[in-house]
Amino acid sequence: MSEKTTGYEELFVETDDFIRQKLVQALKPWVGLQRDSDQVAPREGFTSLPQQARILTCLLARHAMVQAGVPGASLELSSDKIAEQCFLAKKGCKEQLSRMKATGLVELKGRGEGYFVPRSALQLVCGNLQKMVQ
Repeated sequence: MSEKTTGYEELFVETDDFIRQKLVQALKPWVGLQRDSDQVAPREGFTSLPQQARILTCLLARHAMVQAGVPGASLELSSDKIAEQCFLAKKGCKEQLSRMKATGLVELKGRGEGYFVPRSALQLVCGNLQKMVQ
């Protein structure tokens, strides 16, 4: 270890482990993952969450699925699929996604291929989600 980092060792984290912990903390109360499907399994109380919280939960679950190696899972999900999995009207879901995209919480891949939470925003989104549901 270089002289510059001496004394700061306890501040360093393994990024993947840190993100995994944050995802589990944010998701566990609201959804479960299925080993053989890229669908989330909503837990009791999920549908009482605010719309943005449901959407972010669904998109964060995509990261967990990809990291866990769930067959067919990808980070991106279309607005129609998000609306379906979050029990939201399509129009309202698209409006929420547009607002979140404007703030950088979500991004749209390519030409409308699907929405996702960028890796650089994972920690922020996990924190925001936990604040939304308190």
